[in-house]
Amino acid sequence: MTAQKSIKAVVSIFLFILLAILASEGLSALSKIKATGKNHAIIIGINNYKNWAKLQSPAKDAEAIASVLAQKYNFRKSNITLLTDNTKEKP
Repeated sequence: MTAQKSIKAVVSIFLFILLAILASEGLSALSKIKATGKNHAIIIGINNYKNWAKLQSPAKDAEAIASVLAQKYNFRKSNITLLTDNTKEKP
């Protein structure tokens, strides 16, 4: 395994663990939020990174998270900023 692949593997594992921790903490905190319409979210999903293999679903995952926030947690759609490879504004 080359040094670059080792670094990518370590970074990927770190990000996965970090996201798992944040997701478990974040979802429990979200369930306690009152639907005041004052909540905001910035959601970023990037499929294409320079010098990395193309990822399969970050943009779809980001869209799904935005949908859950709007439908289940009563976030106003105008308060959700979604940035993906496909949006006009680039992450």
